[in-house]
Amino acid sequence: MDFLITIMGVPDWYAAIIIASLSIMILGPRLFGIDKLSKRTFLVLILFFFIVSRLGSFFLLYFEIGYGGTGDLNNVFYLQARTLIEGGFPYVDFSTNYSPYFCFLIALPLLLWNDPIAINLVFFVFDFLTLLVGYKLVSRYLNESNTRTFVWFYSFIPLSWLFIVYWNQDEVLLSFFLLTAAYLLSHGREKESAVTLGIGFLFTKFLFIVFCLPLVIYYRKPIRSVLVATFIVLIGYIPFILTGADILIPLKNEAGYGAVGSNPWVILESLGIQTGILPHVISLGGLGILFVLCLLPTLATNQNWLEKPREWGERILNLGMPGVMILFSLTFMLLSKKSFSFYSVIFVAFLLVVIIQIDDNVKASQKTAIMVKILFYSYIALISALYLVELTIGPSDLLSISWIAAIGYVSIVIFIQVVMIHLVLRILKDSGTDDWIETEISVESEM
Repeated sequence: MDFLITIMGVPDWYAAIIIASLSIMILGPRLFGIDKLSKRTFLVLILFFFIVSRLGSFFLLYFEIGYGGTGDLNNVFYLQARTLIEGGFPYVDFSTNYSPYFCFLIALPLLLWNDPIAINLVFFVFDFLTLLVGYKLVSRYLNESNTRTFVWFYSFIPLSWLFIVYWNQDEVLLSFFLLTAAYLLSHGREKESAVTLGIGFLFTKFLFIVFCLPLVIYYRKPIRSVLVATFIVLIGYIPFILTGADILIPLKNEAGYGAVGSNPWVILESLGIQTGILPHVISLGGLGILFVLCLLPTLATNQNWLEKPREWGERILNLGMPGVMILFSLTFMLLSKKSFSFYSVIFVAFLLVVIIQIDDNVKASQKTAIMVKILFYSYIALISALYLVELTIGPSDLLSISWIAAIGYVSIVIFIQVVMIHLVLRILKDSGTDDWIETEISVESEM
């Protein structure tokens, strides 16, 4: 453990939590025999462990140990929420990187308990709601055994509650709105799903748009749905536009960020190579190409000259909704200049479904299934500590032992993401995941 602290910047207790959490996640289903439990007993057990892992660690960390929270919690979230309560207005009286109503949401607990750590309660509530919605969505497509595995994994996967309890991050809000929109879509409630995406944007941040793309392609009428979501957003922005607020502040604030996360730009910038706007061009271009390819089967059915690209789009759609979501998400994590490890919370529920599908896939050999599990567990462990490791990377440390270790760490995460994309494309292709598609999309659909 001392090596992790001195070279990697990961405290021993932090590494121990990751190891313990992963161990319970992996061994728990057999240890507790979750498949043999009655549904009621299983759900009570999950509720108990969920409360202990989140609220238990919260009270231990903040009240017993005396941890005060991160800079984001104290100097960003709390100050913005207090300014709002005292009569301030987002984009007018204070700058924020978030959508306008995020500040209103995190201000709610401060009305009852004026302490920065109270804001964590908002994230805990949405974490629990995410689990509930995820359970409802997944239970429609996976059998009871796999659904229980999903619920167990989500409850114990270290990155979710570490990023919330210790790092005070808000990405679980994005996860909740995405899963809710996906759930409504799976029930054929397309307009309500689009409205949810619009509301989700208003309560989260601009990044939400990127993760909406994989859902939009499954709408029977994507253009109409985008217009509905856009209308909701415009309605929400009216009060801010009328006050003359600069609603583009979140985008303008992004300009000064250096490379961070599980992407090659981190390595290049650590070598002193300035990448400029190249990462933005490549990431937006890559995601844009994926998005257009996926729309072609729906919007270009009569264009013969687009036959080949349309076939590529159909192959991607045949991955199923979770597979497409992970394809987009991992592509973003690879290509975006700013792909914080915290962002993995946004798509972790879909990642769990994909891993369960691959493990359950009759076309995947036992050897391949084992390799996928090893990659998945390694990815979860590594990305849970990635931000701490990146804090040790400095321009003055070039070619030092700590720099080599940190860059090697980042490189491994990047490599795993590439391999996971390859496996998703290879194993889930025509693998019986069409159930996700048949309910949600018809290639013959109209705009």
